[in-house]
Amino acid sequence: MTILFYLNDVEEGGETAFPVANNSTLDYQTMMEKDLVDLYRKCEESPLKVSPAKGKAVIWYNHFVDDANGWLGPLDEFTFHGGCPVKNGVKWIANFWVKTTDHKIKDLKKMQKFYKASTEKQPKMSKEEL
Repeated sequence: MTILFYLNDVEEGGETAFPVANNSTLDYQTMMEKDLVDLYRKCEESPLKVSPAKGKAVIWYNHFVDDANGWLGPLDEFTFHGGCPVKNGVKWIANFWVKTTDHKIKDLKKMQKFYKASTEKQPKMSKEEL
């Protein structure tokens, strides 16, 4: 899973484009022939564009869910994306990737351990200990 955070407002441009979103099929040859992967020149042709704005976040799953185990499945190639050129101003973003493995039980145990550690009350330190 990817979470993309926009950290500032952009005066013009800088969208995040998903050039194969909403397609019924994914054909790499057509993508290459039409040069859809060149978002610098083809951004406007993308069927899905997200405009940057300070405080906005976009989230998407990079993989399908495997019906057999309810966990990480094959890559969702329709999530291919990229940044369009900033025409005026600057753009700052931050990405957060939530990574799992093929081992559902191990992943869940790690998540539970992390959650427990992050929510436990930590003893306060005195000024001298800092």
